[in-house]
Amino acid sequence: MKPLQRLLEGMPSPRPPLSVHTGDGGCVVLAGPVVVFGPYEPGDLGMRNLGVVTLTQLGFAVGAVAAAFGIQPGYASTLRTRFREHGSAGLVAVSGRKAVLTPEVVATARGLLERGWSRGRVAGRFGVVPSALSKALSRHPAPAGPVEPVQTELEVRPGPDGARDAASAPAADTDTAGLGADTTTGEDTNTADDSIADTAAEADHVDQAEEADRVEGVEGVEGADRVEEAEGAGGSVVAPRITEGVFSTRYAGAMLAYAYLDRIGAPAVLTGLPQTPWRRFDQTQIACHTVLALLLGVGSIEQVKTLWRAQAGPLTGTLASPELHTLRPRLSAIAERLDALALQRTLATAMLALAGESAGVYYVDDHFVPYSGAKPVAMGHNGKRGRCEKGRADTLITDARGRAVCFTTSEPSHLSKTMQPALDQLRQIIPDGKIMLGFDRGGAYADAFTACQARGIDFLTYRRGTLADHTTPPRAHTVTRGRDRITVHLADELIDFPGYQGPARQLTLFEPDTDGDLVPVLQVLTSDLEASAADLLVTLKGRWVIENTFKYLGFYGIDWLLDYHAEITANTKLIDNPARTQANTAIRAAKADLAEAQRTLGELLNSGLSAAEKNTAIPDAQHTITHHTTNIATLTTERNKIPTQLPANQIDPNAQRALLRAHRRAFVMTLRLLAYNTDTWLADHLNTYLQDPNEYRAIMRSLMHHGGTITYTPHTITVTLDPHDTPRVNRALTCLTDELNTTPAHMPGDPRPITYQHATR
Repeated sequence: MKPLQRLLEGMPSPRPPLSVHTGDGGCVVLAGPVVVFGPYEPGDLGMRNLGVVTLTQLGFAVGAVAAAFGIQPGYASTLRTRFREHGSAGLVAVSGRKAVLTPEVVATARGLLERGWSRGRVAGRFGVVPSALSKALSRHPAPAGPVEPVQTELEVRPGPDGARDAASAPAADTDTAGLGADTTTGEDTNTADDSIADTAAEADHVDQAEEADRVEGVEGVEGADRVEEAEGAGGSVVAPRITEGVFSTRYAGAMLAYAYLDRIGAPAVLTGLPQTPWRRFDQTQIACHTVLALLLGVGSIEQVKTLWRAQAGPLTGTLASPELHTLRPRLSAIAERLDALALQRTLATAMLALAGESAGVYYVDDHFVPYSGAKPVAMGHNGKRGRCEKGRADTLITDARGRAVCFTTSEPSHLSKTMQPALDQLRQIIPDGKIMLGFDRGGAYADAFTACQARGIDFLTYRRGTLADHTTPPRAHTVTRGRDRITVHLADELIDFPGYQGPARQLTLFEPDTDGDLVPVLQVLTSDLEASAADLLVTLKGRWVIENTFKYLGFYGIDWLLDYHAEITANTKLIDNPARTQANTAIRAAKADLAEAQRTLGELLNSGLSAAEKNTAIPDAQHTITHHTTNIATLTTERNKIPTQLPANQIDPNAQRALLRAHRRAFVMTLRLLAYNTDTWLADHLNTYLQDPNEYRAIMRSLMHHGGTITYTPHTITVTLDPHDTPRVNRALTCLTDELNTTPAHMPGDPRPITYQHATR
């Protein structure tokens, strides 16, 4: 006999309907007059759901049970499924996030603390903030008996090269358990039960995934103290790198950058950057990731969000690249403790030390960076918009091949003034040797010439204003440019330039007019008294290389300020003195009165008055003219005692100016120039085999996004690039990788050599 038949034995047929009645004793379920379930409290959903499952198991129809309890038949079936899978615990859905800090997890965390882990590090291990961990430790006190040791799966044993022991690493596979954790914030995405039973695969990547970036910021002083202790002991903070694995990435072409970085000694330079108090990414990985991100088209730091982190991470030896909220503060921390200009000088010295990389010719120009904030930043001329705006001026020096050598940043001013700090940088990079510096008319002033002379640098520029007289006849010179031979007519002579101490050489270029006569069209000034006149002219025309440099640098975001913080100080800049302006206004008014008196006297003499009347009026008119003349002389004397310009804060005590903080932007600017020089070097070497002067730069930039695989082994790193769709690019890329392999590159901070190869179809 079925359970329902036994329960309702003796009841008349058909079966009585189910109903739920609520009384003082609670809710009961009746089948006719017979109580089949209950009583239970009206708000007890667990007992209600248990009653639904119980009655269906007794044989009542699902629809009848659902109608009695006022629920849908589908929900009743769902409750039956939950009961079969999870028992009575599955009948009540618990709202909210599942608790992470269970008593078992707290016991594990307490064991880690006893082993010497910091509270912030333990909190990051379980994806919580330190305050939540502290409350959980108070909520679940330690037992009185001995505490079991922490699971050995959490232990990470460093290998001989600072990496983890290869024996504890899982098989080389990109789909490891490490990618299951959110490497952006370090929060563990496993459940609480899974976080207790850590697997061996999770232990392999715990050094990378256990530290949450936001928790590192909360740790504050504690983390900094640990780093200072390590530095004081001569230690080096080096983040772990991938030991083994095969990674498919759409950014494999960016690995070509290490060929140039290694040749100029960038690994030693970047490894020597100020150490940061973080453990997940060291300073070398942060700098390398920024350079590679710039090569991948990330113009601003904010645009790193466009990169696929799981595919960009293997470029620097990590499972995932740093996110924006990780990258920005770490770049800032490095910049706070770094001399960016000294870093640029070191990189430029190494670049120019390569054989055949410098011809002694350099160009200088400045670039206006607009500022759109509300602070009283200095004004400058924005050439792109043709108007005066707030902003900064970056002064850049490039070599004859267009590669960035050094830069400075300052308030906007004339090139003749802004170039002088850049000249100091250049002379430190090249302490000895001849330097020829070319620039445009914006720097053709005597103080710029004097600054070059004081540093032992020859200048070459166009003359400003109208052409000066020439004293020598023009001579014909033949200039060879590529396969073309051009004849130019130049007048070569020595002149005295006002304000410049020393002889200056003036070259006047002549061109035929419509009648065929030679007429002067431009003049060149230089301090080089020995070089060929035609060669000097060609060198100055090559100044357009720096204009192209600024054009290409726009791809790397040089228009970004990066930091809007500023120091507000008194404005001591010299401005026009309003008192002198008023004095000049008074002099002009007095001269106007004098002119009117003279006109009145002339009209009097030419009037139709009698001689007696004229003689009577003339003395007064002459007296008026004398008075105005004396007044003009007095006003002029008083005007000359007034300074033409005064500091702005003397004229207005409330005058202020904002000095933008440039150390952060200077560091990122150095990385931008490094990325640009890398791109230029790779493009030049690619074009050796491509022979496409019009598109080789664009093709090289597109190759940064060329896909492939990166294979990490304990001893080598192999980059396998996918075949290119264009046969000629495919051939050139194969030749380029063969050339790069002759001198194996190394990733900064990683001793393993990098080998490039090209996959076949």
